Amino acid sequence: VPFTELALLGSGNLMRGYYSGQYRDRYYWATQAEYRYKLNSWLGFAGFVGMGSVAASADGFRADEVKPNYGVGARIAIMPSGNLTLRIDYGRGNESGNLYIAIMEAF
Repeated sequence: VPFTELALLGSGNLMRGYYSGQYRDRYYWATQAEYRYKLNSWLGFAGFVGMGSVAASADGFRADEVKPNYGVGARIAIMPSGNLTLRIDYGRGNESGNLYIAIMEAF
């Protein structure tokens, strides 16, 4: 598999807190949970946690190499009737953190 096509851990949607491709290998898994709280018609908040890992083979995953991520964010309704949202998140991972600004939800 070419390097650019390897599975990568980290993105603005899943495993926020790691930059896209910070960890790459042939196999990848990740899971994430997010809680959203709507304060009023135009402002909300979110908190998220997750974990994931990459490995060279399907049986190569190790518990001590699982990467955690967590963070918080704000949701600002740009067009409440059209469900258009400005998303501002800050995610942390092992020794890294990233700010994400997007016009959409992560999922």
